Amino acid sequence: MPRFSRRFAWYLIAIFAVSVALGGAAAYRLRLARRPPPPPPEPPKFYSPLTGELTTEDLTKHRPVAVMIDNHPDARPQSGLDQASLVYEVLAEGGITRYMAVYLDKAVPEVGPVRSARDYFLDLAMELDAIYVHCGQSPEAEVQIPKLGINDLNLEFSVPFSYSWRTTDRRAPHNLYTSYDKLIGAAAEKKYRTVINGEPRQLFKRDAALAPSGAPATEVTIPYPKGYEGYVVSWKYDTATGLYSRFVKGQPYLDKPSGKQLVTPNIIVQYVRSEAIPKDPKLRINVYFVGEGRAQLIVKGVAIEATWKKASREAPTVFTDSQGNPLVLVPGQTWIEVVPLETKVDTK
Repeated sequence: MPRFSRRFAWYLIAIFAVSVALGGAAAYRLRLARRPPPPPPEPPKFYSPLTGELTTEDLTKHRPVAVMIDNHPDARPQSGLDQASLVYEVLAEGGITRYMAVYLDKAVPEVGPVRSARDYFLDLAMELDAIYVHCGQSPEAEVQIPKLGINDLNLEFSVPFSYSWRTTDRRAPHNLYTSYDKLIGAAAEKKYRTVINGEPRQLFKRDAALAPSGAPATEVTIPYPKGYEGYVVSWKYDTATGLYSRFVKGQPYLDKPSGKQLVTPNIIVQYVRSEAIPKDPKLRINVYFVGEGRAQLIVKGVAIEATWKKASREAPTVFTDSQGNPLVLVPGQTWIEVVPLETKVDTK
């Protein structure tokens, strides 16, 4: 082949190669143009440190608000227990129990009736770094609240009446109510810190897919000691919902605003030393939360043996299983039933 012809052939081959390359690049750009853009990264998720439920980043940094709730028969049904993150039930004097309901990320419009403080509830409020709400107090609580530097809202004296109200359908002292927003407003007026220091306190691990093993506990009865017969608590498990329904003396226990029965996915029974205060005219008692002892986690129809330990009044209560691992609960509310050491809780 003549030299010119060979050069011309290579020239044509080069042109063809460049055309193919350019055409391929153009086709690639066209495919890219037609391809949908990648989805934006999923925003981070934030979970309530008290329930393990989805919430906002801002709400995880709120300080809890712990409210003393009346449990005299004349105070039933109560308002707001159904929306608390945690509910503690603890013995008080006079053959009654009293609640401490803890709120974090729900603007509950009606909470109450609010009743007076007892000094052993301060141990629970401190471990949560909570603003403590009450109406009046026992003599010991009156001494301990300022001594321990607790941020409290005493709706009887130290907080303006605009932050609470009394209803006319019940007699005092069983008719004092407040709301979450009003309490936050009262805390701001008193210049209390309303956000946490540091990271949120995670009381429990949570697992929506929890499949626990333990003794059957589809029905649970908690008989408080002699003198507390009007406070026999029972819970019944519904396998369809995974929730325990609350009863007192065999009757459904209701929320006042909604009229619905109280339910919860998690119950912890905590056995603690309790004793009467000698010569106390009101027959008040002491409950000792500092120390260690037996506990039971009741969840998903089973009862799991556990232990609790609290090193100091302000230290968190640590609940562990028989292997020493932190208890795992399902996301949602938790009731902590605090009972004397000798209590015989019936599960079946």
